[in-house]
Amino acid sequence: MLNASKTELIWLGSRAALQKLSVTDSSLVVGSTTIRPSSIVRNLGVLFDSELTFKHHVSKTVSSCFYQLRRIRQLKRHVDVNTTKLLISAFILSRLDYCNVLLSGLPMSTIRLLRRVRPCLRCVEETTLAACHPQDTIQVITDDVSGAQSPVP
Repeated sequence: MLNASKTELIWLGSRAALQKLSVTDSSLVVGSTTIRPSSIVRNLGVLFDSELTFKHHVSKTVSSCFYQLRRIRQLKRHVDVNTTKLLISAFILSRLDYCNVLLSGLPMSTIRLLRRVRPCLRCVEETTLAACHPQDTIQVITDDVSGAQSPVP
């Protein structure tokens, strides 16, 4: 039996191909339920958009990582360095590593957002996030781009 409240439909293709679909052609009827297509769907925690750019997924991942960084920074004065590293690994690195094979081959403009997280991890481990200067982050990103093979830091 189909649970209509949890079922999502997405059509994948280029922008030009997706514009050719009419509203009636793009809907799917299963039994008595009509499923309308979405521009973004979630599957196993990954946000897929209709053009497979993953921009929304990357944006949400980076936002979540920086949120967790702020939370860890608040806890930092109450825990030791090893615990801080463990928290970073559990709450941030796990998010960056999850399903990162899907990001392979994406443009650097999309990957660059993910690469902004890693330098700030070092700043939280060593001092505070406030001491992490944006120029340092940019320099590390630039260094990573020149010789990196992995899509995620």
